[in-house]
Amino acid sequence: MLTTTQNRVGVPLKQLSHGYVKKNNLLVSYFFDKNIEVGVDPEGVPFKFPRNCVIPFDYGVQIATKSQFLNSIEKGKVVCKLHPKEYEDLVYAMYKSPMTNSKYKPYLDKVLQQICQ
Repeated sequence: MLTTTQNRVGVPLKQLSHGYVKKNNLLVSYFFDKNIEVGVDPEGVPFKFPRNCVIPFDYGVQIATKSQFLNSIEKGKVVCKLHPKEYEDLVYAMYKSPMTNSKYKPYLDKVLQQICQ
């Protein structure tokens, strides 16, 4: 998944609050408010995105291992490990969204099953 500061969601950013983004009552993306701690950086320091960011579920999603993904992007680096509840909310929103390509749903289902164990 890739975050973006671009408003690809079609909902004005000033109307968004941290978490699920709905448009016409459908989950379309996930919004990270820059003022909300979402996880920890690689050194274990609390992490907040420096700017408001969105993960649109119809953009930037691919199937790969972590190392394959990082090798496929230029200057990629891990900046945060999401808190468990944040991660669960994000994966659940992606799974429930009609914007998420159906070929990814089995992988998301597997992740959700692992989270719920």
